[in-house]
Amino acid sequence: MEDNFQTKEERWLQKKKGVISASELKRLLSKSGKFTQTNISYLYEKQYERYNTNSLPKVDTWEMRIGKENEVYAVAWIRENYPDLDIHHCTEDYEDIVFIKSEAGLGISPDTIVGDIESLVEIKCVVSRGTISMYFSRSMPYEKKKAMAFEEHKEQLAGQLSGFPDMQYIYLLKYQPLLDSDSIDSAGVLDISRGLLFRYERSELQELIDEINRVVPIANNYIDSFKDLDLINDNIKSDEILEKIVEVCKPKLN
Repeated sequence: MEDNFQTKEERWLQKKKGVISASELKRLLSKSGKFTQTNISYLYEKQYERYNTNSLPKVDTWEMRIGKENEVYAVAWIRENYPDLDIHHCTEDYEDIVFIKSEAGLGISPDTIVGDIESLVEIKCVVSRGTISMYFSRSMPYEKKKAMAFEEHKEQLAGQLSGFPDMQYIYLLKYQPLLDSDSIDSAGVLDISRGLLFRYERSELQELIDEINRVVPIANNYIDSFKDLDLINDNIKSDEILEKIVEVCKPKLN
């Protein structure tokens, strides 16, 4: 019987409630380095979850449901087609769904762990017509697909690596699930044609990792301060100016 009548997923959801997530970093980071209105809306959500017992309405799209239902097949696909990778499924192979918090306060839920925390594999099911057509095109070069996947998922990949400072690379699997609605798809769920595995080095993501480690603590501290979230940029600027004044005056005060 599950402890406290909770399932694995319920315990996992409780742990990640109100925590800035690696999978949601696109909603927190901006090109300018400042917090946009989209970023601030995300902070409001995290603050609400963190300080209220009830949860916000769950986002549950068709794509998300397909991804969740087919993750176990994607894991089996890796084991079948890349037997040299010692794969541990973070949902099925542990007593609890794996969830860690980085030193910066970022919540990380890997899909799989490779070996003795040697690397991770992030799994993304491809279900839309456009993405299936490109990722599984016979004419598009592999390196072009790899670059396309990098741009699509770099924030999450960097976020995951930020929680494992000694990890030097990470994998991304693009997996095309077998859909019940496709009556003419004859390839099995483990067929090599269903997946594309990409490997990215830490050096490719280091600049983004550094930005995540800068922004996430600022966001967490501001959420907990209960200052007006809409004024976060102004208040951060004021704090930075104050810090510079203190730094300049410190030798004189000593």
